[in-house]
Order: sequence, then C-alpha cells, then structure tokens
Amino acid sequence: MSAKWDPTAILARLRMEIDDGHAIYDALCGSGITAKMAVRGGASMVTTHCLAYFRMQGLSSMAGYLPICDANALTLELGERVMINVVRKCPLIAGLLCVDPTRDMPRFLAKVAAAGYHGVMNCPTVALIDGSVFTRKPTSTDRSGMSQKGQMLTFALQHLLLTGVTDSAIAPPRHFRLG
Repeated sequence: MSAKWDPTAILARLRMEIDDGHAIYDALCGSGITAKMAVRGGASMVTTHCLAYFRMQGLSSMAGYLPICDANALTLELGERVMINVVRKCPLIAGLLCVDPTRDMPRFLAKVAAAGYHGVMNCPTVALIDGSVFTRKPTSTDRSGMSQKGQMLTFALQHLLLTGVTDSAIAPPRHFRLG
C-alpha cells in the first residue's frame, strides 16, 4: 500500500521541488510497469486514467471517449489492481471524466479515496474533432460542462483529495501557480 499523501503534503512536496530548481513531472501511466519506472525515474506524481490505459494497449487516446467501457470505473480498477501496489514513493492521482451524468460523483469519489488515490484531475473532454472546435453547448438537463467539472473537484476536496485541472481552451496558454 502506498503512503498516505494529503493535499497539503503533496503541495509542500511540489513547492519544494520547484524551490530546488526541479520541474514537476506528472507521469501519465496506463500500466504498472510504466508507473514503477516513472517513480524510479523521479516522477513527482503518477496520474492514471483510461486514456493512458488505452495508449498502453496500442490504441488512440480517443478510445477513452468512445462508449466501449466505463472510463471512470476503468480508472478506479487500474488504481485498485495495478497502480496502488507499485506507486509508493509519490502521490497517485486519478484522471476522471467529470461529466458522466449517470454517476453519483460524491459516492464514486469516496470509492476513489478509499482505494488509495491521493488526488483527482479532470480528464480533458473532447475539444477537437477532425480539426474543428467542438462547441456543443451543455444543457442543465444533461449535467455536462464546466459546472459539472467544478462540482466533481469540490466533492474531491471534501474527501481530502488533491485536485488538478486540465484545460483544453483555444486561448493562449496561461501560467498557473501552485496553491
């Protein structure tokens, strides 16, 4: 079982790495061996999600967005069966698809925390399809969009999980700081 990392300890560790002049390395891993080697190679943290799993199977990341499996259940299973047993020296983060309108996210996040994950990150939803911007406006009835992502991250904080955000906006890149 991996060590317990709370958000404060994780942020302190990442700040120390920055203060020591090191880059933060979040290894996106879809198998136990890649996670183990990433930790040995000095990863600051390991994130797993269905997209990384499908890449390890030789498939496109887009497979994670297709209706071929329950992406969040796959991420939870990766943690329980593969990652938690090999990632011991750094935090383990679950990359989740936040906009699943069929899932009770507060209850699911309790399972994620109980499994041993130390944080969650919203897995980016499809932003580009065939080179053009996908701009479907979410509705309040289908529980999708940025507000759903924000709610999931709020629920995660209630379970003492670190939260991370990925952004797929077209705007110029912005610089973020920890804390």
